[in-house]
Parts: sequence; C-alpha cells; structure tokens
Amino acid sequence: MAVRAVQEQGIPIPRIVMITEGDEETGGHIEHYIQSLKTRIGNPEVIFCLDSGTLDYERFWNTNSLRGYMSGVLSVKILKEGVHSGDASGIVPSAYRILNKILARLENVETGEINKAFHVNIPGNRYSEAYELVQSLSDEAVKPFPFFKGTKPISENNLELVLNRTWRPQLTVTGVSGLPPVEKAGNVLLPEIAVKISLRVPPTLNTKNKEK
Repeated sequence: MAVRAVQEQGIPIPRIVMITEGDEETGGHIEHYIQSLKTRIGNPEVIFCLDSGTLDYERFWNTNSLRGYMSGVLSVKILKEGVHSGDASGIVPSAYRILNKILARLENVETGEINKAFHVNIPGNRYSEAYELVQSLSDEAVKPFPFFKGTKPISENNLELVLNRTWRPQLTVTGVSGLPPVEKAGNVLLPEIAVKISLRVPPTLNTKNKEK
C-alpha cells in the first residue's frame, strides 16, 4: 500500500526489497534467509519492519525504537539425583535458592529493577515523544492487559510504564524445568533446576559486551 501510494503520486522510488515471514514467536527462519540472500539484498540505507503493533486504528503509527532481546538457559545442579528433603535439607543447598540468588544479580526482587549495567541514558527526544504520547492518549497509551482481579500495573504513572516497555531493561522467566507439578510434588530436594530467561534490553545497548 505504501509503494502504491508513492507510485500514484508519481514520486520516484528507490530499489525496494521485501521479505515476509509468518513464524511469529516460534523462532522462525528469517535470519537464515537474510544471511543466504545478503548478496541480493545488499546494504539497505533504511529498514522498515511491519511489526510491533498499534495503539488504535484512528491514525498511522510508527515505532521509532524497539528493545533488543537476550535469551539463555540458567541451570543449577546440586545432586546426581533427588533425595528426601527431611534427610538432606540443612546439609545440601537448595538448587531453587541458588537459582533465585543468581537471578537477583540481574533483577532486584523488591523493585523489579534490572542491573544498572543493562541501562542506557534515554535520549531526550525519545523521552519527549513518550511524554507527548501519554499526554495525548492518557491511559490508552498503555495497552490493556488481562490482569487478574485485584492485580494492577507496577506503576500508576503512565509515562514510567511507557518508558519501561520501550527504553528500560526487563527480565522474564519464560520456562522452567526440574520442578514437578504441584499435584505430584513429594518431599524431595531437587537435584537440578533450570529456567529460560528473556531479557529485554534498551535499543542503544551494546549487547556484545554484555554477552561476554
């Protein structure tokens, strides 16, 4: 539609390369194709990604910054096999406690704030844009989520919420292994627990240094 609009206005257009994928959050293969076709694609001067979403259907929305993504599996292994907690607790450290302690290096359990090493200075123009968004849309600037009865967002300040989801790092545990279902859990001190973590990082953060 954008290309057609330009053509109908008789405006010259540059070379355009379009790639479409529909894997959504399942991992996908788009990186493979971009690498395989990099010679044909060349070195784009501008990249547009038709993703991210909109806050309403009354106007055209442009996402001018998007957080990055760091993912990994954190595993804590204490024993070769599970043992009775009545016999081992107090001698064998809890894998669950150690896991939480390591995660606490990334996230403050009281406030949810992420380690300062993953923060950046928010550019003044982006801060101003976030402020204008909140002033224009008020509560609509923060997309509604299916909160359970009695729960609420982590802040009542919509500007802080907008900045949280666009320019501040956030940690989410997206998977757990090593823990049995509650209905099947016995008095066993677990030998190993692993979690998959998703760390959203600010758009301008140099993640290569963080990976080291």
